[in-house]
Amino acid sequence: MQNPASTAAEQLAWQMKSWKSIEIDTTEHFDLNDFAPEGPTLAVRSSHHYVETAAGRRLLEERQVLTNGKETLNIYFKSEAGAAQQQQVDLGNRVVDTVVIQKGFPKETEGGWYNCPEPLRSFYCGLQPLHDALKRAKYLGTNTYLGRTCNEFLIARSVPPDPYKLVFSLDSATSTPLSVAVFDSDLNREQNKPSAVWRAKSLDKIEGMSYVANSEHVIYSSSTPSRPQIVRQIKVGSINLNKDYDKSIFWPKFTPDMQVVDLSTGKIIHPTLSKSVRLENKPNASVAKPINPVASVAEPIRAATSSNWSWLLPSCLVMAGLAILVVVFLRRKFAN
Repeated sequence: MQNPASTAAEQLAWQMKSWKSIEIDTTEHFDLNDFAPEGPTLAVRSSHHYVETAAGRRLLEERQVLTNGKETLNIYFKSEAGAAQQQQVDLGNRVVDTVVIQKGFPKETEGGWYNCPEPLRSFYCGLQPLHDALKRAKYLGTNTYLGRTCNEFLIARSVPPDPYKLVFSLDSATSTPLSVAVFDSDLNREQNKPSAVWRAKSLDKIEGMSYVANSEHVIYSSSTPSRPQIVRQIKVGSINLNKDYDKSIFWPKFTPDMQVVDLSTGKIIHPTLSKSVRLENKPNASVAKPINPVASVAEPIRAATSSNWSWLLPSCLVMAGLAILVVVFLRRKFAN
């Protein structure tokens, strides 16, 4: 008799390999329980539009409304040419439309989590497809969730010293993930004190494939593990399978006013900022107003999704950090 991990791996592999492309629109609303209005700037609403092909091309448009009322937009690309992120940066005396070219799909190298909307991210253990990660899983038995019998597996996100352990509850009939709990230490796993939990609120089907249309992601307070600190309510607006896409949408459309920074080589390969307007008496830089998307698929995002599987930090904070790195890079280049 086949063991539960092997059965689940086969079913999950079929679900992940049965399509030539997947397109998903999601929306998210954030409940910020522990953050005062004068505290850090966080996202309160977000939406994602995501396209991935079986050939490995990817596009993610991420919009966020922040607690200060501002809006942000980041667009992430992956194609045969590599990976890139488009954003807009305020250099103090002018706003620069910036594309950052890098080796890996943005936010994945830094965070260690697959950068796509829920519920698709629940099919990954960190950056590894779940059907592959199940080869090293420990079977914990069965439980009941949404009135359905589930098989429960404990999997390390990656090799030590990575501390994260994940507990996946997979629907026994379809192996669709219905719950994923993240633990940041073996002790917290033993005491059942997760740092975050994603859980389904419904189980639906599209073209014979099971998926979760409504879910929530809870990040718990480190000081009071039982207290939710951030709760993301996630709703899938649409999922489309097996569509064809022009390859051009998976790479930025460069314009004359755009800064193009290649982090892998440390070069500015498309400099348009003249020395006569560079940063005089403008020591501070910040993320500017949202840009208009230069690459879009179909109509504007209708239903929204949350951020990355940002178990520890909301997406806006991660992206603000990257924006600061780019600004520092540009300031150093133009100061010479």
